[in-house]
Amino acid sequence: MYLRRLKEKDAFCMLEWMHDQEVVVHMAADFMHMTIDDCLQFINKSNEDESITLNRAVCTDSDEYLGTISLKNISSLDSNAEYAIVLKRAAIGGGAAKFATMEILKLAFDELNLHKVYLYVRSSNIRAQKFYNKIGFRNEGVFLDHVKNKKGDFENLIWLALLKDEFEELSKKRSEDKNE
Repeated sequence: MYLRRLKEKDAFCMLEWMHDQEVVVHMAADFMHMTIDDCLQFINKSNEDESITLNRAVCTDSDEYLGTISLKNISSLDSNAEYAIVLKRAAIGGGAAKFATMEILKLAFDELNLHKVYLYVRSSNIRAQKFYNKIGFRNEGVFLDHVKNKKGDFENLIWLALLKDEFEELSKKRSEDKNE
């Protein structure tokens, strides 16, 4: 697996996850109404300026698009960025999210020299919360009844973050564990 810039050829696979209700159930945006033109526009725009948002395709070794991972709202002033990932259903549970997350965190901390990467997740998205905690993100707080879900009920947003020194310590520990 590897990460690369998004390409126009990714648009159809991108639209696949956008129209998959199981994939987008916890997302705020209305992806079900997106078109192939919306995907192409997103891809072209994402490759223009990476100073605020950096999007990468998560790909198999044979260059099959599995999903998109991003650093959004990159702030050079505050030295932080927001993390986001989405994979098509066939790629969920196969290790792509962990691989891509570790790679984008290396990019964030080593190349962009950020101090902090943060994210938020809906309280109902238990699978994602477990994944983020396993990676090393820690809870920074909860916004109570902050968003409405698709049923119209209010839901909490859980804020998680990882600091550069925490990532380095976790990476060192993972490396030591592999060598044992």
